[in-house]
Amino acid sequence: MQLSCSLCFHRCIANDDEIQLLRKKAGELKEKLDEAESAMVELSRVNQSLQVTHIRNQSRRWTPDKDALECSNCSRQFSVVIRRHHCRKCGYEVFCAECSAKQASTPFSRKPVRVCDACYKDLTG
Repeated sequence: MQLSCSLCFHRCIANDDEIQLLRKKAGELKEKLDEAESAMVELSRVNQSLQVTHIRNQSRRWTPDKDALECSNCSRQFSVVIRRHHCRKCGYEVFCAECSAKQASTPFSRKPVRVCDACYKDLTG
């Protein structure tokens, strides 16, 4: 009987140690899960932002020269002397040389090109 009680006692202690070890591992796994969920939320946010940027880039509409009669900024009439300059990122805005001084690298060009103020802010942060 004494031997049986001693054996049960040692098994209980061993089981308690195993339970503590399993609780510790469960806590570590919970931490890893929380970190993975946070990373997934951040990646989802970045993915959504990239999709919006991609859609904007896909929907670029180059304003035809015949439709751009004046500078989008100062309203000066285009002529042989006052030339049209399209924003190289959005293609929509058309400016005279004086109003298109900003340049930035775009997804389409590594070297800096003419861009409108809105696209310049978007590209340079």
